[in-house]
Amino acid sequence: ANNTHLSPEETCIGVEEVLEPMARNGYELYFLESQTHPRSPIKILEEHTRPRPNILKDISADRPLDFRGLCRWYYDLETKYPAKGYKMGYWTDILAVAPDANFGDSTALTTEFMMDKIQTIQTLNKRKEERKRKDKERAKQTSG
Repeated sequence: ANNTHLSPEETCIGVEEVLEPMARNGYELYFLESQTHPRSPIKILEEHTRPRPNILKDISADRPLDFRGLCRWYYDLETKYPAKGYKMGYWTDILAVAPDANFGDSTALTTEFMMDKIQTIQTLNKRKEERKRKDKERAKQTSG
């Protein structure tokens, strides 16, 4: 589908139809690492630069943590680093944890894949807490 004529507000319908209802119903939603299509301009630049940088990871360090902001951020990234022939070459996976999830006896969490995702979640949570702390400090300085 050609979505080039739609605004991010019009194309971020998954926020209202999926993510926000899940969050309202008690699901914990975690944005994992940003991903890119193998033929995206960022991936091509990474592969032709030595030593090989992780440009997408660096760019993603300041991505928004709210649903709509994150959706818009990916559209802005697509505009800044467009690829010929396709759209949405950048995305994130979202890990949704049900409110009553119990992983106590699950062996799935010990796999390398899940451990990597858990580490990513921990990093994102630390970043989120750091942003909250900085916001509080700024608010304190502004009001005081």
